[in-house]
Parts: sequence; structure tokens; C-alpha cells
Amino acid sequence: MSQQTTPSKRRKDKKEFVCGIDEAGRGPVIGPMVYSALFCEKSFEARLKDLFKVADSKTLTDQTRQQIFAQFQKYKQDVSYFVRIVEAPEISNKMLQREKYNLNLISHDCAIELIKQVNQAVSKEPYNGTLSEVYIDTVGDPSKYQAKLEELFPDISITVSKKADSLFPVVSASSIVAKVTRDERVDQIAKEIQCKVGSGYPSDPNTKKYLDSQFDNVFGFAHSMMRFSWKTIDNLLEANKCAVIEWSDEEDELEDQQNDSDEETAKGKRKKKSSTPKANQSQLSQFHFQVSSSKPDHEFFNKRGIKRVKHF
Repeated sequence: MSQQTTPSKRRKDKKEFVCGIDEAGRGPVIGPMVYSALFCEKSFEARLKDLFKVADSKTLTDQTRQQIFAQFQKYKQDVSYFVRIVEAPEISNKMLQREKYNLNLISHDCAIELIKQVNQAVSKEPYNGTLSEVYIDTVGDPSKYQAKLEELFPDISITVSKKADSLFPVVSASSIVAKVTRDERVDQIAKEIQCKVGSGYPSDPNTKKYLDSQFDNVFGFAHSMMRFSWKTIDNLLEANKCAVIEWSDEEDELEDQQNDSDEETAKGKRKKKSSTPKANQSQLSQFHFQVSSSKPDHEFFNKRGIKRVKHF
């Protein structure tokens, strides 16, 4: 008789890994949000604070973060990480789409994606282990967030907490990776456009100066690094009296076409009033609509499973 091995029994024969997840750049109006998942053997976790002097990245200077990040590269056999860079266009597109998708949900998706990635990685060479614990700095309600993750990953001990980047060394280390990675990306953007953009936060003088200098009254901001879903951008557009442009909606066009079709149908119905339908044939079956299939249905209808009606 075959015997199923429980997760706890399997872990006794494998190295156990612990993972910390944190982000950098939730609030900026310029540049990406970066999520990091740093992981190591559980037996090495205590050394993160002693060896690297890790702490919440927000409490460290840029130079200190860079030095600790450089040390991680030297200890690749002990410390590994994955990052998920969510560029500004992705944030804007999701937050401004018809079915609203807020930043918390985007953050949850990043964490889930990274847990899957780490879980898969540690089970193979060169790790040959199992992911036993995950610590995450919360986004939104910690208890609801934790319950959501526990349902998805029942074999992993999940801890979601406020100030996790200060409480758990593995999350502190992850916050450093996220912050350094984001800073490097913002520096890269500045080089691409050959202009100082600062940290990307609206309160940063260099960021504010860039926003004021690059504004166009017709086109607003041309660069895709801007988070157009941010209220900061709306306020700037309004304060600078940007030209208002009204875009025609494909859904409105479809509605107009349907109204025209209804009107033609009504005319046809009046003409056929005097005619008598054939026996056993429904009156409605005499009216058919020829719908062109050359034009694809609008995304609005596809998402809701609404199909075109060709016959009545």
C-alpha cells in the first residue's frame, strides 16, 4: 500500500528555506514599483543581522544600502533573491482600466508571483530544499492578506505583518534589495531622458522641478515613466489648464449603430404589419439582423460574456 508523505515529514529530509518579501516605490509619481523576495536557509537567517547589519531600508543611507547590497553578491551561495519590477505604464493601465484594479491588488499579485517563483526554485538544484516560512510587509489589512496567501499556499507558514521590514531580518534584507533596484532603475530613466528626476516622489524638489519643466498644455507628459493614474498628475493637468480632449468611445459607437439598427427594424415592422405570417411560424422569426463578423467585439462585451444576437 502506498503511503502519502505529509509536508512536515518531507521537510525533515530537506533543507528548509525562509523568505522575506517587501517593496519599494508604492508612492512615487515617477518610475516603477519594485517587489523583492529574498530567501536563504533557515539556519542562515540569524546571520543576516549579524553579518550584513540589515535593517529597514528606509532607516539606512543610500551608501549603506549599496554596501549591504554588494555584500549579498559576495554571499550568493547563502543569500538569493528575485525581483519583480512593475513599470509605471503597467500601474497606470491596471488602475485606469474599466474594471478598476488598485495598487493593493497589484501588490498582492507581485507577492504571489514571487512566492511561487521562490517555492519552485528551492525545490531544485542547487538548493534541493523546501520553502517553509514566508514573511511579508503588509499591504492593506494584514489578517485578510495573510488568509488570502494561506489559502493559496497551505503548506507554507505565512506571516503578514505591519512593519515587517523592521521586525524580521529576512524582510529587512529584502527591503534593501527592492530599494537599491528601484534607485538603479530611476537613475537609468534619468540617463535615458538626460534630465534629473529626483526620487520620483512628489515631495522631492528635483521631482517637482522636473514635473513643472516638462509639462505641455496639450500633451501633458510625454514619457511613459509617469504614473498617469496618480492624483498628482490630475492636479497638474488641472492647475496648468491643460487642453481638454474628448475621445470617442467605441462602446458609444456600437450603441449608436444599435440605435440605427433598431430604427430600421421598426420601419420594417410597420411595413410588414399587413402581411400574415406562415402557419406555425413565430412573428419574431420573420425579422433577421445581418451582423458583420469582420469587426471584433469590444473588450467590454467579451469580458462579460455578451455575444452578438444574429436571429430573433
